Amino acid sequence: MGPLKHYVIPTDLSDAAIHAAELGLGALGTEGATVTLVYSYLNLSTGSPLTVDLDQLMEQSARDGMRDFEERLRQRIDLRNATVKTCIEHGDLPNVIDRVTEEIGSVDLLIMGTSGAAGVKKALMGSNAADVVERSHVPVLVIPNTSQIGPAQRVVIADDGGEVDKELLKPLRWLIDPERTRITVVHVSRSGERMSGHSPYADALEGLRCSFLTVPGTEVSEVLSSTLRELDADLLVLVHRRKGVFKDLFRKSISAEISMLAEVPMLVLEHLKGT
Repeated sequence: MGPLKHYVIPTDLSDAAIHAAELGLGALGTEGATVTLVYSYLNLSTGSPLTVDLDQLMEQSARDGMRDFEERLRQRIDLRNATVKTCIEHGDLPNVIDRVTEEIGSVDLLIMGTSGAAGVKKALMGSNAADVVERSHVPVLVIPNTSQIGPAQRVVIADDGGEVDKELLKPLRWLIDPERTRITVVHVSRSGERMSGHSPYADALEGLRCSFLTVPGTEVSEVLSSTLRELDADLLVLVHRRKGVFKDLFRKSISAEISMLAEVPMLVLEHLKGT
């Protein structure tokens, strides 16, 4: 048995958050793990008696909602051998998550839900999920409310040409069956030329069933979406670099061309070197 894991689950107490928590924890396993549920709310206090009373009501409502959320989650997944903690703080969610993960110090993965695609006016991720992904210093698993996961059978890794290693890809191994999962490393070539040299993913994925694919195209999101559809992928893996080619992907508006991106669970790995 490997080191015990600590998962943090930001929640808005919705059905989508329950869905993401259930599927994510179901795929990862909870034996011996610590699961921290995080809910944030805005403090409206201006110092007047009226707003102080309102803030107290909001805090009590948050505590009641979190208690109900935990009960609902326990009805859907066995958490008897896990340590479940709850955290309720005022503030916007990305800042709260930053504080919580820094205080914990050893978070292995964030698990978040998103509403997914619903037309061209919707974002690829909700604003909360996009903000958390962009600012997080730990890996994030984003699960649309229409998806199923676990363990992933057909994985697409988007290769941006940057460096990777086994440590960076460790969360991926928690989500797959090494004997059955097929991994396709996809490089989008704007020039139409194949990648030259040895792919760093070849070493990082040693021992797993993987293949490499170069696809020509100028719009990364459209190429990834069509590739996910063609391969019937059930997990997309991205490496988030602060200055990388995927930096703006998380806020794209949904169109028919990239709708598949909003329907497939996404594991976003955080590359912190040379950010």
